[in-house]
Amino acid sequence: MPLEDRFSPGAAIPPDATDYANDFIAMNRYCDRVEIMAYDQGTIDVRLNNARSAPYAPVADPGWVENLVTLAAQTISRNKLIIGIPTYGYEYAVTPLPDAGYQYKVLWPFNPSYATGIATQLGITPVRTSANEIGFTYDINLLKPPPADEDSTLTQQVAATSTTIAQNAGSQMTAGAPFNYMTWSDALAIADKVALARKLGVRGVAIFKLDGGEDPGMWSVLK
Repeated sequence: MPLEDRFSPGAAIPPDATDYANDFIAMNRYCDRVEIMAYDQGTIDVRLNNARSAPYAPVADPGWVENLVTLAAQTISRNKLIIGIPTYGYEYAVTPLPDAGYQYKVLWPFNPSYATGIATQLGITPVRTSANEIGFTYDINLLKPPPADEDSTLTQQVAATSTTIAQNAGSQMTAGAPFNYMTWSDALAIADKVALARKLGVRGVAIFKLDGGEDPGMWSVLK
């Protein structure tokens, strides 16, 4: 990520901040294609956290993806670059903090049907998020537990892996109580990335993942 996205204004930037695990110059020399796995953003982009309204912990904000690819394109030929696009989502436990933004605790990734099933059960209509994904918030206490023999539609069951605190430009929430937040990549979010690939003049896009759980509407935008 660009340094301005990784560090707050005025922060002391370590001298090794641009020492990356991957050598882009060597990759450009030896690789015919380079796929940027532009997903699992969460709360890592400090600048966008401050610019977007809460709740904000996207799988892949188009602005974040553009910054990643633009940075890579400084040393990797655009005709080699491929933008990786997610088809899944994440659920978070979110706690509003007094004068300190929000605390996001990632719970697990999921396939869209997991989220739409909960939305239907609770009578919630998912909306576009500030990252132009689809999502909604809900009170976990209102959710009825599934039958013991019911298969989960999560992509995988994982323990909570991280808890972060993020500042946001504003909030779509009015209550100060903790809530759960779901955000996922649907056909419109995927269309954003396809349009971005054309705008940036890169080689194309790649989809992760294909297992039958993705939004079927995506096939109409992958042309």
